[in-house]
Amino acid sequence: MTNTPPQKLRLLVAPLDWGLGHATRCIPLIHSLLQAQHTVVLAASGPQKLLLQQAFPQLTCLALPGYGIRYSTKGLVWGLLAQIPKLLKAMAHERRWLAQAVATHQLQVVISDNRYGLHHPTVPCVLVTHQLQLALPTGFGFAQGLVRRLLYRHINRFTACWVPDYAATATHSLSGMLGHPAKPPRLPVHYLGWLSRFTPAPRPATPQYAAIIVLSGPEPQRTQFENLLLPQLRQSTQPMLLVRGLPGSSQPLPQLPPHIQAHNHLGTGQLQAAFLNSQVLVSRSGYSTVMDAFTLGMRCIFVPTPGQTEQLYLAAHLARQQFCLCSQQQHFHLAQALATLQQRRIAPPAPPPGPPLHLVASALLAQLPAPKHP
Repeated sequence: MTNTPPQKLRLLVAPLDWGLGHATRCIPLIHSLLQAQHTVVLAASGPQKLLLQQAFPQLTCLALPGYGIRYSTKGLVWGLLAQIPKLLKAMAHERRWLAQAVATHQLQVVISDNRYGLHHPTVPCVLVTHQLQLALPTGFGFAQGLVRRLLYRHINRFTACWVPDYAATATHSLSGMLGHPAKPPRLPVHYLGWLSRFTPAPRPATPQYAAIIVLSGPEPQRTQFENLLLPQLRQSTQPMLLVRGLPGSSQPLPQLPPHIQAHNHLGTGQLQAAFLNSQVLVSRSGYSTVMDAFTLGMRCIFVPTPGQTEQLYLAAHLARQQFCLCSQQQHFHLAQALATLQQRRIAPPAPPPGPPLHLVASALLAQLPAPKHP
């Protein structure tokens, strides 16, 4: 039995520090909570904290250390296995941190984007994730059941799970098996629809840029992809825009021809304008980037991060539906990819009509149990 919560709640929203995508997809959710007149407290660190503070300068943003995950040259799975002790230590710290934050800030609901240690014994805690099933590398299918049980052990410690996708339909669901596993966890699972910080808008009849290239994700792969692209950009004769994915960075911009513009970072409004003024997006196939791109109807070339099985799966899954072009980093050639895209009948899906996010989120918050008083 659930109780209807008060009209106004004090909520914590905390995204994972793995790239910027978890923070960017929290932006529309935070806007919806504020629109419903809830009080929102943020928690993050590093570039994610800076991005959220730029988007919501009026909100309190608490310092919450990240997981500090780095990619391994041997691939994501082996890299994560080696960092399991670090992950468990970070999750234990999150639990202790949250216990103090709940008491200090009188939090009534916690919304955690992929931070598995942010659950509390007396306060309803929502996990936001599109990965109810992990994409394992080829040859690891035998371990899928074990991995699912271990993942669900952490997911089921939360009160509810909100998936940033639509229910499994042929035309609008983006996450495939990741967000729609054959065997779901036992906690309530709800689908929010796409979470994009962008708002659909018309694009110019003649976009300024042939392509916008957006770099993202953890190091060292972000830099490796950039180093691959820079010589190709210097040889390009078409106008393009490079966004390096380095918010708050003082790094000097790379030397490029005058018709190639570069920025370390663009705010949400500037980035949306740049998307709309570009014919093609070249980027990683991170799930948040996919939602942003398709919300604006972008034609996309996705280059998944090597070894990151989730991005590899998403790019291939979307390419099979002719929503995008998929290219592997080690074979990526910018001019050839753009020419191939022009020859293919590739078009992104359009989001279906539905209730606005603030009504969806309010309805789901109303289904949560009331906080328990110790």
